[in-house]
Amino acid sequence: VLSLFEAMDERSMERRIVLDNEGGGLSDLLTRTVEKAMRLSLVCQLAIDPDSDAIGEAAANYAIAYAEYCDDRLVESSRGLIHDNKFENTKKEVLNIITKQPGIKRADLARKSPFSGMRLKEREEVIKALEDEEVIKIVKEKSNGQGRPSMRHYPR
Repeated sequence: VLSLFEAMDERSMERRIVLDNEGGGLSDLLTRTVEKAMRLSLVCQLAIDPDSDAIGEAAANYAIAYAEYCDDRLVESSRGLIHDNKFENTKKEVLNIITKQPGIKRADLARKSPFSGMRLKEREEVIKALEDEEVIKIVKEKSNGQGRPSMRHYPR
């Protein structure tokens, strides 16, 4: 049974390395996968046989499969919600606003959170980063009268 948990630990380590290389801070979600499976296997074994003095292979296999499934679901559902730093988080929030409201004017965007609490320079850095990553495009539109053209933001 110990070899099952050792194999699980190796798979978990490989998955954490892959997630570390992707960035985004998701690898930390998998640090206790083996521990969770071990605890669950104990519960499963006692459900199978309350007088057990050791964890059986069936309980271990079930617990390992269940823990890996739950952690995989956790990682997938957390994608895009966990970020390495505040700047990345702000970029993601702004991109979500632009995606939900294509063509939003820069002035309207500046009134939305998280932009509403930021200085002009910080807002420009976020917009520039999104534009450089080619996830948004900015279109100048002439005003109907005599005014400055409006800057509209669209997702790509």
